[in-house]
Amino acid sequence: MGLELIRNCETHASVVFDGILDGSVAFGVPTQAGTIQRSVYTWAGYDELPPSYRNLPSGATAGQKRARKEALDGFRKAVQRRSVIETLFDAMAFFQSLDDRLVGPPGPAMPWAYGLLPDTDPDVEQPGVWFLCRPMGLDHFEPFLPHIVLRPFERRSARWPTADAEMHALRETSKKTLPQAQAREVLHTLMEDGKVLGYSGYTTESAGRRSPWVERRAQVWKDVRASYRYFTCHDGTEIDLQPDGHQGLTALDPAGQDVLAHLPPGTGAALDVEYLTMVERYPDLYLAMRRDD
Repeated sequence: MGLELIRNCETHASVVFDGILDGSVAFGVPTQAGTIQRSVYTWAGYDELPPSYRNLPSGATAGQKRARKEALDGFRKAVQRRSVIETLFDAMAFFQSLDDRLVGPPGPAMPWAYGLLPDTDPDVEQPGVWFLCRPMGLDHFEPFLPHIVLRPFERRSARWPTADAEMHALRETSKKTLPQAQAREVLHTLMEDGKVLGYSGYTTESAGRRSPWVERRAQVWKDVRASYRYFTCHDGTEIDLQPDGHQGLTALDPAGQDVLAHLPPGTGAALDVEYLTMVERYPDLYLAMRRDD
């Protein structure tokens, strides 16, 4: 139903809306010509749609009835801000659930199913663009996207579970379990509009390997209440964080001063507010950080 809204607006009762797709997310793709960026398009949010997508005058003709209530509701619930690939696979999976004959046979091995082709002859001119191509005839097989970006959570077939929903559920589950690292050292405070948003630092490992982490204050508070160890160092002494009221945290030195109140702001790669925003946007990164052992 949600895709019907887009189909109706773009085809049956054409409405010009250049912002229907958001291509701000991009993943690096290694190629023979070096790393290029692959845009991962998502649908615009419902509130971003123009009024002509959502509203119809009372005297609209049958050809203008693009925004049925069912389609608007479907867009809000199952399409907005989701990956285009996910929604297309959802639609394909629905039809396959009605008739197994719509499920094609497995495709050929990946090395023979896809290839990267340049826009020019490399022996004559340096290619400006490399295209991901497939030979003719693959439409007779079950669609299966190639693993070209090394992001294991991406959905590649309509027969696979909905990836974004699965990853969201796994991320929420991980918040209810403790990090797998032995402990986390708190080095920085993450601030936003003068308020403490979260903390960042490094894990401590028995083998000496350390990995960066970032968390919102509420999550650190929950972990500490569940007896997971966060600590900060002051004058060479490790001081454990303690819960203080609702979502409050303290790390008191021997003189009773709160060391957390004097930590520097998080800066640099994987330790700042921007990285916190990133791991919240990409569930696989957040899961890897929580499971880092």
